[in-house]
Amino acid sequence: MSVKRHNQKKTLYSMVFTLVLSASLLLVALYKNYHAASNKNTVLVQNEPSKSTAVDHLQQQAEIEDKDPKQLLVEHIEKNNSVLEKSDSIKLDKQKLIEWVRNNNYAKARHYLIKKASAAVDQQDSLVLGEVMQLLGRVSATEGDLASTEVYLFEALDIFSGTQSHQQVANTQLLIGRMYAKRREIAKRAGNAYDDLLIARYYLSKGRTYIAKEIIDSSINENLKLGRSGAVASAYKSLARYYGSRQNFNDERDALAKAANFYAESGQDHQAMLVLSELRDKHASLDAIEQLQSDIESKLFDYESQINLVRQARDYMKLYSLYSSKGEQGRAWEFRVKASEILSRSGKRDMYFRMPDVMALLYDSNTNLDKAEKYYAKARQSYLDQNNIDAYNRVVSLEQILN
Repeated sequence: MSVKRHNQKKTLYSMVFTLVLSASLLLVALYKNYHAASNKNTVLVQNEPSKSTAVDHLQQQAEIEDKDPKQLLVEHIEKNNSVLEKSDSIKLDKQKLIEWVRNNNYAKARHYLIKKASAAVDQQDSLVLGEVMQLLGRVSATEGDLASTEVYLFEALDIFSGTQSHQQVANTQLLIGRMYAKRREIAKRAGNAYDDLLIARYYLSKGRTYIAKEIIDSSINENLKLGRSGAVASAYKSLARYYGSRQNFNDERDALAKAANFYAESGQDHQAMLVLSELRDKHASLDAIEQLQSDIESKLFDYESQINLVRQARDYMKLYSLYSSKGEQGRAWEFRVKASEILSRSGKRDMYFRMPDVMALLYDSNTNLDKAEKYYAKARQSYLDQNNIDAYNRVVSLEQILN
């Protein structure tokens, strides 16, 4: 018995020691994190003229980030008092630009700004050209065309760096950081919607149909917001499976029809025709089949038409690059304006390219995070060098909500 008690005591002492050690290590880690956070915010606290804390800035910035992007762009155009306002020949028509933005007519807004950029090239006015490029980046970001946003903002950054416009260099670095942060956010949202759909399919396979239905609806709504038509189509196929399991055949056929339409909208003709064939097997009415086939053909035709416009615009952009490399800027910008005119006749450009697979998005997600951190750090340092403490604190807030 004494041996047994001895072993029990050893076990008890061992457990107590482990708990004490764990608690001690936790306290050390918390202290280090607190100390690091305090060091990181030293400049923020010392230079902040008001009594606001880092948390206050974080909350304020979160409120700003929650604002409607379109409204933020309109406010930026309204308040803009830059070199564009002082250039009589290239001066912006603010009201016209704001009207296009409010009506979601981003293609016209971009084309209008491209013509202004061309005029700035003719007059060899680099500062105006840089501001137009930056504004083009803002417009494209608001539309959701982040590929064009990247191109325009890096052009603006190159121009401002060449003209030693330190304030605009910092502003553009901040916009580039936000663009990469937005890409990171979209990748995460697309990944979550994809995971949700997999979970919903698992619940369907286990007969837990009610839970599956809620998750599928959520996945559809999220992918619609992201403009991922192919993912929406896939979710509608799962929704059809749900209705089929409950022998609700009318809703099942309706969900399949929506899946076929979204496949066609994203240019996936083979998938659309497979769904159409499935509807025939499920004895959909002849009228419904004929109508759906007509809708699919119409959407595929629109998709191909827009793709051809984009290809033509790309050819003009190749000519722009060719003449620009030879130093013939005037001739080069003629082709850039032509490319812009063609694209102004198309809808949102991103939807006319096949959306990248969600796995590809997630692969790029960490890269976008690294890039966002890099350009936030550049902007923060640039603002600090100019003693612009308000802008510095704003970047710090953005860095803290980056994940």
